[in-house]
Amino acid sequence: MEEKVKVTENDAAIRFDTLMHDFGNIPRGEKREFDFIFHNIGNKPLVIHEVNPTCGCIKEHHTTRAVMPGRSGKITAVYNDIYASPGHFHKALGVSSNNKSGYITLIVEGNIVEK
Repeated sequence: MEEKVKVTENDAAIRFDTLMHDFGNIPRGEKREFDFIFHNIGNKPLVIHEVNPTCGCIKEHHTTRAVMPGRSGKITAVYNDIYASPGHFHKALGVSSNNKSGYITLIVEGNIVEK
């Protein structure tokens, strides 16, 4: 039987290794992905409620189980826009969790180039 974990607001604390990633030059139509690694530095389980990309060109998948204190998880941002025009892009992913600091924004950017 799986034990239920009670998550208490304001007791989990999240720290990301980085809040921004630059993909550099991406040939038009190619996919890139990056793992944003996070750590629960609080004293209660951390739960990612949702991750909201600002663009349909960014897909994400993330750790869905509670991350215990001292443990890590990840949010993978996948950039794939086959219709992108050449040039710079700057996109965000909003992260909602029971983190005591509230909402966090992650950034991905890069430069689309012709093949």
